[in-house]
Amino acid sequence: MIGILFMAIFLSSINLPKQVKEHRQALEGHSCPAELIQLNRHIPQSWKTECDVNDLTVTITLDEKVLEKLLAQKKDPKKLKENIYALHYRELANSLIHIAKNSPNATLEKTGNIKVILETSKLKIAAYTHGQYLFKLPSLTDPTMIAEHLKATVQIKEIAK
Repeated sequence: MIGILFMAIFLSSINLPKQVKEHRQALEGHSCPAELIQLNRHIPQSWKTECDVNDLTVTITLDEKVLEKLLAQKKDPKKLKENIYALHYRELANSLIHIAKNSPNATLEKTGNIKVILETSKLKIAAYTHGQYLFKLPSLTDPTMIAEHLKATVQIKEIAK
């Protein structure tokens, strides 16, 4: 009788519904979901976050009004194209710093790969790094040290629109 019961449990667990598998995955010990709890409280609503097991993906969408406002702060309008690229990369770096400062260090260090995608109507950039590198950013105060750390630990790829 007990053998038949165990056999029934085994056979029913082979074809678990998708929801039960997702629930089981949510209960596994990964640091990415724990990081999202704190991070989602401090990010703008235009950002979208998701976890794939222990990898974090953040998608940031900037609209035209924000870009125009940031470009208006620049002094030389003749170098508009260069300013647009520089603006995108600066916003990406600021976003990485924002993620690092607003995530718990214990979980950020244990998070696997981190992918940050910055999308605008003009350009789409993806930054790839690892949690153990990103968690060191809040401790850096000198802008040149931050820039050197980002150059050494972040890979950037422009994605065609």
